[in-house]
Amino acid sequence: MYIRHLIAGAAISASWAGMAVAEDCALRVTTWGGSYQATYQAVAQKFEEEHNCRIEWVVGASPDHLIKARLGQVDVVTNTLLNSIAGEKEGLWQKLDPAKIPNMANLYPNAVHSPYTVFANVGDYVLAYEPRRHLRDRPYPNPQSHRSAGGEERRQ
Repeated sequence: MYIRHLIAGAAISASWAGMAVAEDCALRVTTWGGSYQATYQAVAQKFEEEHNCRIEWVVGASPDHLIKARLGQVDVVTNTLLNSIAGEKEGLWQKLDPAKIPNMANLYPNAVHSPYTVFANVGDYVLAYEPRRHLRDRPYPNPQSHRSAGGEERRQ
């Protein structure tokens, strides 16, 4: 049994387009839970509506995801590189078809590890520091500004 392996939750809708149309359709997707699952769910809702297919979240750790893939208990797998490579060697993953995943053309070249694995990470991440404690005595200057997501510059 071949399983689509996507580390990018956003690629779900593109890669399964046209495959999930039955009223009783369910797509079993692994997740680590928490902010990962919350981010996937935000993308998945549109997929579920467009394809009349509900997503069943299979929460667990990376080794669990690989085991469930071996047992045919999941359809889309998110995983670490180590477990993804193991799945590739075992023939568990189906090649990703860039024609069905248009956003693959927008990825950095090093994001495509192989024809079976795409690197991605989702969730809320931030780089933060306390300038009075951490950077004051460093040989490089404290940052004076950063660009917000909207492109506007903010100064300290």
